[in-house]
Amino acid sequence: MSRAATKPPIDWTETLNEAALWHDFGDFIQWFHVQAPGLPDPDQQEYVEFQDNLSFMRSQAACLYFGLEADVEAINAKLKTVALTINAERCAGTRLPALLDMADGESILRQLFGGLLVQFAGYAADTLVSGCCNLYRCQGLYRDQQGMPFSAMDVQLKSLERRYRSEIALLQDNDLVDDAGIQRCFDFFIGRPKARFCSDTCRFNTFQITKQFNDPDYLAEKQRRYRKKLRT
Repeated sequence: MSRAATKPPIDWTETLNEAALWHDFGDFIQWFHVQAPGLPDPDQQEYVEFQDNLSFMRSQAACLYFGLEADVEAINAKLKTVALTINAERCAGTRLPALLDMADGESILRQLFGGLLVQFAGYAADTLVSGCCNLYRCQGLYRDQQGMPFSAMDVQLKSLERRYRSEIALLQDNDLVDDAGIQRCFDFFIGRPKARFCSDTCRFNTFQITKQFNDPDYLAEKQRRYRKKLRT
């Protein structure tokens, strides 16, 4: 059994989180090899189409998150083209969900997106009916360009990302909402309203950045203590 198969199948939130870290086709292929070992590599055109579909899903997730009107008509139009089929044989040894969209050819990314779309549509429907959204986004901050750069976003996603960043008091108070040098973590998670961070790494990075702004001498003092410790 492959390592991929020992983990639960990927879902729509995990895929959006991972896609935010793809800067190019090479990054995507590395991810695909881990999730679907042994399957043929998708080509560049399939990758671009997959990214476009994920961008649509990301924008609709943002609408739910901010309480904006989701494009239900567009979601329904996409759902009409989906024909899910249990495909345990193809998914064996991978992290792909066993329900894949077999309506349109052999493109594994189209098949995967169909399955992810149905997952997302189910979540969106429950959210719209209940009027309660339990989708949260990590409040972690980074100084590197780990996540999707602004330049890679279309106009709608860029506008929504600015709203996400405006939620962070540190960015607002220091006029850093549009500063590409500091990223907000892109990870979504569901059902943990009291959780602010997706990982200890995000928590630590955010603490470091916050301390540096609140105490400009913090980093220099930390380095001084470290050098002193080395000498003793």
